[in-house]
Amino acid sequence: MTGRDDYLPVLADSERALGRPDRALALVREANTSALDRATQIELRIVESGIRRDQGLADAAVVVLQVPELTSGRLRPWSARLFYAYADALLAAGRVDEARDAFARAAAADADGETDAADRLDELDGVELEDLAESDDIDDVTLVLAGRSWLARRVCRASLSPCQLVVSALPRRAQAKATAMAPAARSRSAAGTAR
Repeated sequence: MTGRDDYLPVLADSERALGRPDRALALVREANTSALDRATQIELRIVESGIRRDQGLADAAVVVLQVPELTSGRLRPWSARLFYAYADALLAAGRVDEARDAFARAAAADADGETDAADRLDELDGVELEDLAESDDIDDVTLVLAGRSWLARRVCRASLSPCQLVVSALPRRAQAKATAMAPAARSRSAAGTAR
């Protein structure tokens, strides 16, 4: 197309989607990765991991994504996608506990909601959220959280109007945090409606 290698992940993933894993792998392997920026290198690894999963090579899909950035504490713009792909590969390899941890890291890194990591984490934890959008009186909605303080933080940050938390199932420390967050969500919600 343009001769630039930053399109390689898109081209390789297109070949994968068309059912041509050999062509996709050839694009990945022929890339001069030393000339690519780190974000493009990571995207190529994510695509290769998907190809390996498609081929039934779940362990190889995990290994492809084991890069230093996976364990470093520094978040980058593409960290959520890397953590998510790693979690997906771990899940395909039957490593559910590790996948759960990786989905949690992806959800924490995904401030923009680029992935559905939080939903996948809920699924692994057995958490089911009821759709409250059909409630006649949305102001009186009570959200029951049965076990995750990170979920309480996420809901309150979403500025539900107002956010009343029933946190009896949470550990004491998490109960205090969740209760403290609810007034902040209500004040953000009130400020939003005053505009």
